[in-house]
Amino acid sequence: MDNKFLKQKILKSENGFTLIDVAVALLVIGILAAPLVQQYRIWLATSKQQLTQDRAQNAKDAIEQYYFVNNRYPCPADPRLGPSDADFGMELRDFGGTGQCDTSATALGPFTVTSALDADGVGGNDPVYMGMLPFKSLSLSPHEALDSWNNKLTYAVSGLLTNEATFAGIFGGIQIREDFVMRHPTVLDATADPAADNVCTDTSLLVAGAVPPAQVYTPVNNVHYVILSHGQNGNGAYYNAHNDSPVRACDMAAVDAENCNNIANNEATFLYNTCQSSSASGANNYDDIFVANNITFSTTPFANWNPGVDQQNAGAPTGFYGINNALPEAELDVVGNVRASLDPLDPQELGRLYSHEYCDGNGGNCMKPEAIAGEEPDMRCGFSGTAMRGVAHNQVRCNLVVQTLSSATCPGAPGPQQYVTGFSASGQPCCNNVCP
Repeated sequence: MDNKFLKQKILKSENGFTLIDVAVALLVIGILAAPLVQQYRIWLATSKQQLTQDRAQNAKDAIEQYYFVNNRYPCPADPRLGPSDADFGMELRDFGGTGQCDTSATALGPFTVTSALDADGVGGNDPVYMGMLPFKSLSLSPHEALDSWNNKLTYAVSGLLTNEATFAGIFGGIQIREDFVMRHPTVLDATADPAADNVCTDTSLLVAGAVPPAQVYTPVNNVHYVILSHGQNGNGAYYNAHNDSPVRACDMAAVDAENCNNIANNEATFLYNTCQSSSASGANNYDDIFVANNITFSTTPFANWNPGVDQQNAGAPTGFYGINNALPEAELDVVGNVRASLDPLDPQELGRLYSHEYCDGNGGNCMKPEAIAGEEPDMRCGFSGTAMRGVAHNQVRCNLVVQTLSSATCPGAPGPQQYVTGFSASGQPCCNNVCP
């Protein structure tokens, strides 16, 4: 009896939570977690857009490096191919024939459009080739050719600039219409909201208005190439698989239809905006992501020149210019590579850089060109029996020549084979069993 009573007492003392307790606890947790969920949505939306922008910028850098080596841009890759296809990510170039972009019916034929420009002035508008970013030809990894939504980045390039023989900086055939005003039905719709994929913060571009007016564009002509993500909605994009057509057709009622109807309309005009609005914005929907440099597209293989701090005297001795550098600190401040090429208009004029000195990035450790290319006395060892051991401060550094020995070798068979790893001050070889 005593044991039974004790057992019943213990069981009665083991009380749990009621359903009301659980409901209240979940309500409190939900209230506390709601702001965190919202912040997570904002972080996720902005991080995906930033990752896509970074990949497009990396692709742009790779294309510029490709140009340095090949004196032309790569052809696009076939967007219909998938990871299981051998030519997935390879530029469509007829290497065994013309050596130019393959415009046959089975290659770039369906992806060749006509520019609105006659950049070379020979009559007839120029071709523009569209397709997938050729990541293999650019030595990029497959995922670097995709946006954050696992769609292939679109690459469009002026046809004349894929051929070394016809490459010229003014021959870009692509036209960009940029920074247009987006109007939305209500003020709320026209408010920046990253959680709703609307990351526009420029109130002059994102405003409220009942009826979208005619768009006002700032056209940019003669653009060399475009790298484009079709955004979260994926309208006009090819998914990362073998597919013969885009995953989602163009929404012809949306603003960004301009970037996915090029083939259907046979045009090489693209639409760019710093704003990205949500799909709830109807006809003003725009979520595409471009590569841009200070909101200005490059019409040379590199970034445009940007005036520096001396705006009034740009071009004068006190004016600063930057290449790929928005804040130049010298008369010409370059971030990246400088290339001096042959002048295509004067084959006798070699590409040359003229300078009295070449210095490091901080303006120190300068070298005179004549120290290498000239006949400077300081670049010779002036005493008999000496030899050069290095160069510093625009002078050679010389040492006495070590007297030669009759012969010296490292031990071999029958013992372990030894290798020469250096020489002592007396000229004797230093031997070791391990080959360095």
